[in-house]
Amino acid sequence: MKKKTMGDMKERREYDRMVEDCTQALRINPADADAYTNRGLAYLYKGEYDRAIADYTEAIKLNPACADRYYNRGLAYLYKKEYDRAIADYDEAIQLNPTYADAYYNRGAVYAKKGEYNRAIADFNQARWLNPNYADEYNNQSNARDDTGEDDRTVRRNPADAEADAKRGNAYKNKRKYNRTVRLNPTDAEAYFIQGLAYAEKGEYDRAIADYNEAIRLNPNYADGYFNRSFAYLYKGEYDMAIEDLNQALTLNPDYADAYFNQGLAYYHKGEYDRAIEDWTQALRLNPADAEAYANRGLAYLYKGEYDRAIADYSQTLRLNPTDAEAYNNRSLAYYHKKDYASARADWEKALQLNPNHANARNNLQILEGMGY
Repeated sequence: MKKKTMGDMKERREYDRMVEDCTQALRINPADADAYTNRGLAYLYKGEYDRAIADYTEAIKLNPACADRYYNRGLAYLYKKEYDRAIADYDEAIQLNPTYADAYYNRGAVYAKKGEYNRAIADFNQARWLNPNYADEYNNQSNARDDTGEDDRTVRRNPADAEADAKRGNAYKNKRKYNRTVRLNPTDAEAYFIQGLAYAEKGEYDRAIADYNEAIRLNPNYADGYFNRSFAYLYKGEYDMAIEDLNQALTLNPDYADAYFNQGLAYYHKGEYDRAIEDWTQALRLNPADAEAYANRGLAYLYKGEYDRAIADYSQTLRLNPTDAEAYNNRSLAYYHKKDYASARADWEKALQLNPNHANARNNLQILEGMGY
């Protein structure tokens, strides 16, 4: 459990006081839309998202023309992972205020979480166009890279919850001094991470790497940032760079099973099968139900000519995933090299049963039949 600091408790008391202040105002005037808005903000900071949504809904009923209320209710829905509702509220905020850069930015973050990366990037770009501060931060950081002689790159999971950066009110009596909007901070590591995911999913790996660079610059202890940047390097075939990032991710999080998995892939593609096997073994120690790790380790054993170990790993893959046609095909290769042609034939037939279009299984089976088996 995270230890609470004195600062945490002080902030909690401020939000509690905010709730009391606004509740008292609503006893005096139940039609005070601002009181609902400010109490909703306090609940938002306290993590009481259902209550925040309820208050913003009441404020919207009283004054449906306020874009900020839709915006903040959208953020509460975002935190609750109710992404379609969040998008609907950001749509309303943008309709009421077409120059609302923060609404575009937050909507982009929601689209990224939904996997709608083209829409996410379009909203991020619109936010930058509307608010030069977004673009200045973006371009200044790119220029800093240029000055160091690094690649000129224009700035995507495991996105965690975004952080709010609004200032909190400190006046008990003057409730209208409370800041009534909360934004996803475009200078936060998480924001760049989300953009990196969007570019990576579109196959724009250089742009993804540039965003991960910024995420890591802002938070050098961001294990997921190193991990996802390694993923982009893997797709670009830059295996040494991927390994460097994965080593750093594992330094920050020694139990990062997926980092061992990807590092195994990098070593495999470099032809370093023993090191790949070591990494996949570590991945399986942390996640014994990872069928793909067994399959990949089995393939490394196959290339090393350790056919019994390959068969054992593919058998485990098939216990975990009985419909994996590729595992049947590859296990059959190990049987073939052991001259166990009957078992090889059975596996190739099973692979074709699961995937009638598996060309390698069909061709290998024809070769076996040509040999009289």
